[in-house]
Amino acid sequence: MQEAETALLIWRNAEDDVMYQTLDGFDMMLLEIMGSSALSFDTLAQTLVEFMPKADNWKNILLGKWSGWIEQRIIIPSLSAISENMEGNSPSQNHLSA
Repeated sequence: MQEAETALLIWRNAEDDVMYQTLDGFDMMLLEIMGSSALSFDTLAQTLVEFMPKADNWKNILLGKWSGWIEQRIIIPSLSAISENMEGNSPSQNHLSA
């Protein structure tokens, strides 16, 4: 029996509990891209557009992941993004780092 490798993401939530989840290849790629530099949702989507299908439904999936990761504190908005968001910019413009 051959063991398969599993990518695992481990983080602490807002209550300082240790959380974990397995990652598929797409999630792992997204987090690696975000880990290399702070970027906005729009920048991330623009980076992916040439690799993704022409239909825009993947952007909704990506936005769901993005929002969920912020809520779970997997990715954290930069201080400038938080202040911009308080001034009325859309959440998709937040610059994040993983």
